[in-house]
Amino acid sequence: MNSNRLLTLFLAAILICASAFSSKSAEAQIVTYNQRAVISASSSGDNTIIAAQAGKRIYIFGIDLSTASVTTVTFKSASTAMTGAMTMNAYSKALLPTGPAYWITTAGEAFVINLGGAVQVSGTVWYAVQ
Repeated sequence: MNSNRLLTLFLAAILICASAFSSKSAEAQIVTYNQRAVISASSSGDNTIIAAQAGKRIYIFGIDLSTASVTTVTFKSASTAMTGAMTMNAYSKALLPTGPAYWITTAGEAFVINLGGAVQVSGTVWYAVQ
């Protein structure tokens, strides 16, 4: 293959990549957390931590969670599980330091924590809504 053909292919690849990254979709935008919510739930089943906002997604960037007794915890976008049921021992703590979004809810859906039992679960969640 001659050098002119290689250069043409290289430039075409750059143009394709540039057009892919210039998309205005939510996934292509840079999102950083700018809000914090208290986690305080003790009811078995679904507990809404961050209320839904019409047409907006909730980006979860960090969680600090502790439990008073043994239970399972599942993070959800409304009724759809984003994780499996995670067993937490008595007085255990889970910390996901802030970083890239761990989970993103479906647009217009709440961020929910489902508890496997009626156990006090407390903490903080760092998030953004867009």
